[in-house]
Amino acid sequence: MEKYPKRILISLILLCSIVICSSVSVFAASKTLFSSLQVQEKTNWCWASVARQNGYWWANYNEPITSYPRTQTDIVIHVKGGIVNQGANGSEQVDANKYGAYDHSKANLTAGTGSLSYSTIKAYIEQGKPLAVTQVYNDLSSAHNILVTGYSDGTGYQNVVYCDPFDGNKYTMSYTTFCNGWMPNYFWGYSVYWWNWS
Repeated sequence: MEKYPKRILISLILLCSIVICSSVSVFAASKTLFSSLQVQEKTNWCWASVARQNGYWWANYNEPITSYPRTQTDIVIHVKGGIVNQGANGSEQVDANKYGAYDHSKANLTAGTGSLSYSTIKAYIEQGKPLAVTQVYNDLSSAHNILVTGYSDGTGYQNVVYCDPFDGNKYTMSYTTFCNGWMPNYFWGYSVYWWNWS
């Protein structure tokens, strides 16, 4: 006679599998606000593409508006005074993103230098706030603006989800790699982020 009938063994195996799967799902979390951007229309207009999507998203997230998003050209003219193929500094990006939110009186944001903690990124995404991040080349000769739109994490990993205006696509990268440089020889220079809608 068998010590444990096959039926009992199979039941135990199934029960263990369910418990293990349930444990894994408890520790995994993710959220993505959106998965694409309008491609930048000129070589240095990454910031205009980001501001267009970031501002329009944040305004609509809080108080749905019927207007279409500002165009990249509108944003560049507003910030630069004309159609020029130039990058934008932190204060110009703040202006651009607020303009992208139709200058709504409740749409306020600021620029801060250096990287943000993973928990801060996660909190912002949970509040519906994308983060405009500028990755700067080590010798400060160039920079690129991208938009953090989500996160994913679990046991042993923390990922940042971002959209790149160069091609408009969504990418996922480990938080550590993202902080140390979205591409080789780059570093996280500064961020433009929203305050609470008030």
